[in-house]
Formats: sequence, structure tokens, C-alpha cells
Amino acid sequence: MFSIIITCYNEGLELRKAVESIRNQTYTDYEIIVVKDFSDHAETLQVCRELEQEGIQVLYAEKNVGVSITRNMGIAEAKGDYIYTVDGDDELPVDALEHIARTFEENPSADVVFGNYELIESESNRVVDCSILVDSNNQLRIDKFFTCRILPYGQNATRREVAIQYPLAIAYSFGCQDYELQIRMLKSGVKFVHSPHVLYRWYKKPTGINSSQRNAESLDMCMYEHRDFVAPYIGHRYLLQLCKQNRDSDSYRKYFAQYAPRWCQWARILPFRLMTKFGRFVK
Repeated sequence: MFSIIITCYNEGLELRKAVESIRNQTYTDYEIIVVKDFSDHAETLQVCRELEQEGIQVLYAEKNVGVSITRNMGIAEAKGDYIYTVDGDDELPVDALEHIARTFEENPSADVVFGNYELIESESNRVVDCSILVDSNNQLRIDKFFTCRILPYGQNATRREVAIQYPLAIAYSFGCQDYELQIRMLKSGVKFVHSPHVLYRWYKKPTGINSSQRNAESLDMCMYEHRDFVAPYIGHRYLLQLCKQNRDSDSYRKYFAQYAPRWCQWARILPFRLMTKFGRFVK
């Protein structure tokens, strides 16, 4: 059985569309749990009350806590074997759960199933093909994850025991929470398997969390937190800049020794402030 966790804030009638996209699935063994982040958005609250009357479990956050906490709230209540998180303004294609269930059945060692997704933005839409990220066994490659500039979208189907073991980080509640979770999972050897089907419809909005300055700041925080893991795959000058921003002289010296040209290695002996001036020579 699937537990579909829908998190919402002020999506209004779009929340109803998200729910209906699940009710229309060809695979029918699921439960729906809606988690309402705190806001006084009347239309969204009305839809939530109606969904409760229709037998859907709705959880309410007592204050604005963000995506990580609301998803974790839903996962804690889930009864299904697999967890699939959906944003309140997005949708699932009609056969998404059927394809996911088949992929788990065919790959019994898989911890997470991800697929392609439809990106709908302004007046355009396109399918993002994530097959470029995988190896010959359809498993996610770490190097491709960081270098292909295509992400397996965060709403992936996860075995319940894995989702419980890897909750979303509270520090990233308002940005980059999916990306940080995937990095943490990859560091621990969690197995991601690709399904060659469109499993999600993402309605990307210019005012969405992924477009905010806070999300960009969260990405920097994520890269710095996991700096040793991501170092081989990201721009080394960017890595040094993150260490400088966080006044981490030890990490800066370590990466400078690894990536600076040989001719300026001597700069490691300089005081931190002076050494950072040579960071521009690192590629």
C-alpha cells in the first residue's frame, strides 16, 4: 500500500486537483494524508474541511513550520509500505503509482524509486528525462547527480522504513529540503532506481520556494554541510567560497591544498585572510 502525503499552505482549489489526481490512479491501494501548514488562507482551509468530511485524514500545524516538518508529520502517521510526497499544487499522472509499484516489484533491493517528471512553467511544459542520471542497472549515479544539472525531483517514492530512517532536515524546511535529503541518502548508500515513466507533474511557479532567495541560501548551506562528500563533483572555487563565508579556515586550507595550482601552494602558510585572495586561481 502507498501512503500519499500531500503538504499544503495556501494552494486553495489546486489542493483539490492534487487529491483528485490520486483518486484517479489506476493503482488503488493507497491512503491519502493531507498536512496543512499554518496559514489563515480561507479557501485552502475550506478544501481541507471538505476533504475531512470525505474521509481523508488531515493534519494541521499550529504554526508556520515549512515543508520538512509537515512532510515528517505525515510520514509519522503513514501506514503504507511506500511513501510518496506530493506538493499541494502538483499532480500525479494517472498511472504513476502503478509504474512505481511495478518498479519496486522488479527491483526488490530498491529503497527509492524516481522517474521522469513533467515540468509545467508559465505557458510551457516539457518532460524532464532523468534516465541520463543512471547506470546500466538503472541505479542513480552519484557523479551524474551532481554534474548533469538535472535532478531526480524530490517527490520520490520511498520504502516506509527508509523514509522513517531519513526524515527531512528541519534546517531546510523553507528551501532545498529534497536535495539535502537525497545527498544524505546517497552518502549512506541508499539505493535509487529509475522508472522510465513520467511519475509527477510539477507546476513550477515564479513565487514558489524553489525560486526564492531563501532556497539559494539553503543550497549554499547544504553544500557546505556536506562539503567533503560533494567536493569531487562541484566547482572548487565555489567550495572555497563556501568555506570562506563560514570562516572555516581549516577546511579552506585543506581544499586549497587539493585544488590550487602547484605554483601557489605556498599561499597555505599565509594568514587566512591573505590566503583567500589566492582562491581566484583555483578552477
